[in-house]
Amino acid sequence: MKHTSIAPYLAAVVAAAFCTLAPLAAAGPKDADKKPVQPAPGLISEEYRLGPGDKLRIEVYKDTQLSQSVQVRPDGKITLPLIGDLDASNHTPIELRDTIATSLKEYITNPTVTVIVP
Repeated sequence: MKHTSIAPYLAAVVAAAFCTLAPLAAAGPKDADKKPVQPAPGLISEEYRLGPGDKLRIEVYKDTQLSQSVQVRPDGKITLPLIGDLDASNHTPIELRDTIATSLKEYITNPTVTVIVP
């Protein structure tokens, strides 16, 4: 009876297992397992301030005619229907949202406004 070594077979099995499992190990943890990246302390000093050239999307809930895509002009202002010119430069998006909502109260009951900086 001949004895054959199982070493070549064992090596083939180990190589096949490695080739199958290596891509899974390289993929890393699933997205659900990842923790959100936190900014380093001290890097964020203020909220973003709008300036000339910024493109904005102003959404007025349930009013497509008042919802507009606008750009802050060189003079720092934007123009919206019913309201006219508003100073946007050096304001945060939240400050501008509140200003627009306040201005629209004259025309709309409880306006819901969103300012998006894409």
